Amino acid sequence: MHLTRRKIRAFSAVAALAGAIGLGTAHAPGAMASAADCPDKKFCLWEHAAYQGAIAYSSNPQPDLHGFNDKATSFWNRTDGWITVYDETNYRKVCWEIPPGGYSAQGGRDYIPDAWVNTAFNDMASSFKPGRCVEDGVMLRWTFA
Repeated sequence: MHLTRRKIRAFSAVAALAGAIGLGTAHAPGAMASAADCPDKKFCLWEHAAYQGAIAYSSNPQPDLHGFNDKATSFWNRTDGWITVYDETNYRKVCWEIPPGGYSAQGGRDYIPDAWVNTAFNDMASSFKPGRCVEDGVMLRWTFA
């Protein structure tokens, strides 16, 4: 793989931001990614459809995705429990419940029909945590099961 200085700087910046918030990251921008990059027992978010672009993952609550905020298009829940994704930081506003094993390689077209890319779900994730959606302070709840 040939990395330019620009790509290395961009990757370093994403890795530094994600590391600061407890998210794991992999792949320089433009590098080939795949679903195999998602570690076991983690919830993974990718920047683009079909598990492409930068990846961020964690099994711990993430109240603010910082550098990955509003950038996720595809996802895979490899944990043993439900993951709830919110469109605002600190687990607020609209929430999406993703069951264990839930995934979307095409922005929702394969697991959640036309829900992620073709609507306001794309590039909206701002926080996530293990468990089901709690109704307090949440305006709209979606369950994908």
